[in-house]
Amino acid sequence: MNDAQYEAVKDWCEGCLKAWVPRLGLDRYYLEFVWHRSFNPSGNIDCLASASGNWKYLSGFVEIWVPAVWNQFDEVTMLPNWPGDLEIVMVHELTHIVLNEMREWATDDDSSMKHEERVVTEVSRLFYSLYKDRDDDVQS
Repeated sequence: MNDAQYEAVKDWCEGCLKAWVPRLGLDRYYLEFVWHRSFNPSGNIDCLASASGNWKYLSGFVEIWVPAVWNQFDEVTMLPNWPGDLEIVMVHELTHIVLNEMREWATDDDSSMKHEERVVTEVSRLFYSLYKDRDDDVQS
C-alpha cells in the first residue's frame, strides 16, 4: 500500500466518522482512532475495523486496518466501490461503543459476543437507514 492509497482511505473514513460520531452521541466520549498499515493480525483479511469501549468512562477505541479497507476502494477514483456498505461498517464499529454496556452481562463463552454482534448489526443498520431516509450519503 502506498502513501496515496493510505491517505485516500484515511481521509474518506475520517469524513465518515466525523459525520457519525455526533449522530450517535459519541461526541461526548473520548475516542481514539488507530490506523494500521497492515491487515488484522488475527489473519482475517476481511476484517476492516474493530472497536471497543468503556461505558463507565465514556471512552472508545477504534482500530482500522487500512489495507483491508483499501480492498473496498476503486484504484482509479480512489473512492469506495460501495460507499454505503463501507459507511455501514464504520457505523457498526461506532455502535459497539454505544452499546458497550451490554458486555456487563457477558459470559466466558463466545455466545454473548455473537449476540452483541447481531444486536450491533441490527441497531447500526437502523441508525443508518434513519439517516439515509433524511440525508444523502456522507461521502457519496
